[in-house]
Amino acid sequence: MIKHVAFGYFSQKSGLLLCLEDSSLTRIQTPGSLPTYWETSMSSWMEDYRAIEGSEVVIAHSGRTDVLISRFGENLKGGISVTRMEERWTIDDVAFDVPGLSIDCFIPPKEMKMDFHHQDAPNTFPELLDERQKL
Repeated sequence: MIKHVAFGYFSQKSGLLLCLEDSSLTRIQTPGSLPTYWETSMSSWMEDYRAIEGSEVVIAHSGRTDVLISRFGENLKGGISVTRMEERWTIDDVAFDVPGLSIDCFIPPKEMKMDFHHQDAPNTFPELLDERQKL
């Protein structure tokens, strides 16, 4: 990966995320060949924020995502290849405390290093760490 950039745009009035933009440029090259470059740009606009189950938690229930994928390089006979995709999405239902969904769904595997936590920082979710140590 050569470059990766992500931006989030928030409402000054509500503090809610309005737009998320993400772009990356990747170079792919096999031995003995010229490189091919892939550039991917994505913009997602969130809409229709609603409170969930009478709580103060609000989630966007619809939005639009636009993606632009470009492939270019000296080895491509047809020149630059550009693909554009657009998706309109909606969320019909949001549920909390889903029956049958265990705590294991939220615990990283034992192989994953947890050294990104500062040793002086308090444990925000000690019950999750306790569950992980039992495994």
